[in-house]
Amino acid sequence: MATRVLTTGRTIATTWERLTQSLATWSPMAMLLQLRAFLWPTSASVRVRWLRLLWLPFWIGAEIAPPHTVQRVRVRGDLGPASRRLVTYLSSIRHRQLAIRYATVIARAIALGLLIGAIWAALAASGGQRINSGALLITTGILIGLGLVFGWRHRPDLRETATMLDASFRLSDRTATAFDHLTIGSDRIQGQPHLAYLQIAEATNTVGMLNKHSALRVRPPVRELVLIAGMALLFLGLYLLRGTGAGLPATGNSSIPAFVAAKDRLQQQPAIPTPPAEVKQAPSVQDVQKRADKSAASEQDLNKIADALDDNPLTAPIADSIRAGDYKKAADQLNAVSSQVSQLSPESRADLADKLDQAANGMTGQHPDLQDATHKAADGLRSDPQQAESSLSDLSDQISKTGETVESQQALAKDMRDAREAQGSGSSNQDSRPEPGTAQSDSSQGQQQIAGEGGDASSGQGKQPDQGQQTNGSGQSDPNGTTGQQQPGQNQSGADSSSAP
Repeated sequence: MATRVLTTGRTIATTWERLTQSLATWSPMAMLLQLRAFLWPTSASVRVRWLRLLWLPFWIGAEIAPPHTVQRVRVRGDLGPASRRLVTYLSSIRHRQLAIRYATVIARAIALGLLIGAIWAALAASGGQRINSGALLITTGILIGLGLVFGWRHRPDLRETATMLDASFRLSDRTATAFDHLTIGSDRIQGQPHLAYLQIAEATNTVGMLNKHSALRVRPPVRELVLIAGMALLFLGLYLLRGTGAGLPATGNSSIPAFVAAKDRLQQQPAIPTPPAEVKQAPSVQDVQKRADKSAASEQDLNKIADALDDNPLTAPIADSIRAGDYKKAADQLNAVSSQVSQLSPESRADLADKLDQAANGMTGQHPDLQDATHKAADGLRSDPQQAESSLSDLSDQISKTGETVESQQALAKDMRDAREAQGSGSSNQDSRPEPGTAQSDSSQGQQQIAGEGGDASSGQGKQPDQGQQTNGSGQSDPNGTTGQQQPGQNQSGADSSSAP
C-alpha cells in the first residue's frame, strides 16, 4: 500500500515539475517558430510543404502521417517460402492500416462539415442568412470525397508498413532491412543459408507474432469520433441560439409595486365576463311556411311528370321512383332510358310527348326550369332520337334538382313547432285568445244555452227593439210561421247574449 502511494505521489510531482518548467520556458516567439517548423518544414521540398498545407485539416492531430513524397517500391523476382510469408504478413497489416486511415479521414470530413455548420449557425444567429440544410449536406459530401482522395493518394506501401513496425515495436530496422532484400531479387537469397536469408526468416517470425497484436487490429478512430460529438454539440447550440429571446417582453422601468394582501388582490381582480353561448336561432314561422309551400309545389310538379310516365312500360319504373320520393334514382333511371327511346314506336313516342306537354301545362309554375325541360323533352320525342336523348337527360337533371327541394313532413312539422315555441317565448304580450274559428263556435254554443234556459221565445223576452221575430234555442217557430230560419240581421245562435233570463 505504501508503494502505491509513493508511486502516485512521485508521478504527480514529476508531472507538476514538467508543467512548471514548460511554463517557465514558454515564450510566444518560440511557439510561433515551432508552429512554423511544423507547418512549413525547411527539410522538405516546396511541393511537400504545399501538400501539407493543402491537406492540413485531414492529418493535423490525427494518427496518420502527413503527406510526403515517397518512391514506391515493388517486390521483384521469385520469392522463397519465408519471403512470401513475410509479404503476406505485411500486406495483412497494411490493409488494416488502410481501413483505419479511411475511417479517420471520413470522420475528419464529417467533423469539418459540422464545423462549417457551426460557423454558419453563428452567422445566422447574429442576423445572417439562415442555414440551408441541402447546401450543408452537399458541402459535407464534398469534404468526404476529398478525404477519400487524400487517403488513397497518400496511402502507405509495404516498405512504409515495415518501417512503421520497426518504429512502433523498436525492432532496430530489422523488418525494413529484410524487406529491402526482397526488392533486389531472389537470386542472392536462394541456395545455402546466409545473412540475408537469416534476416528475412527472423523478420518473418517477428512479423508473424506481431500480426496478432492488439495494437494492429482494426479499431474505430476514437479521437475523431469525440471530435464529431463536440462539433455536433457546438453546431446544435449555435443553431438553437437563433430562436432564443424571441417573443420575450421588454423590461420595464417602473418601480416595484406596493405589497397587496391576497384577499385584497382577489377583490381587486376584475370579473372575467363569460362569453355568451352560441344559441342556434330557430327559423321563423314564415320561413317554415315558405319551405312547406315550396316543397308541396315541387312534389306536385314531380307527380305530374310521374303521371305522364306511368302509362309507358319503359318509363313506368321512373314514375314509381318519383312517387316513392327517390328522385335521385328516378333521375338516374330517366338518364339510362334516354338512350333507349329509339326502340319505341312512333305512336308511343308521340303519346309520351303529348302527356309530357300536358304535365308541363298542369304544373304550378314555381319551377320554370323543370317546366321548360318537360316541354323540350316532349319536343325532342317528336323529333329525331338524338335530340330526344339530349332533352330527356336535361329533364333528368331538373328532376334531381327539384327533388332536392322536397322536404319530409316530419321535418317541416318539427321546424314549425320550434318556430312557434321560439315566437311564443320571445313575445312579452302574447295573445291568449283562441283562433277565430274556435272562438266563434264557443260563443255560439254559449248563446244557445242561455237562450234555451231563458224560456220560450214567443213570450217576447230576449228580443231586441230593432230586430224581428227569431227562433229560440229549442227550435220553436215564430208568429210568422217560419221554423228554424234565420232572419236577416240575426245571429246564428237565435238569441242575443245580452237578453235577460
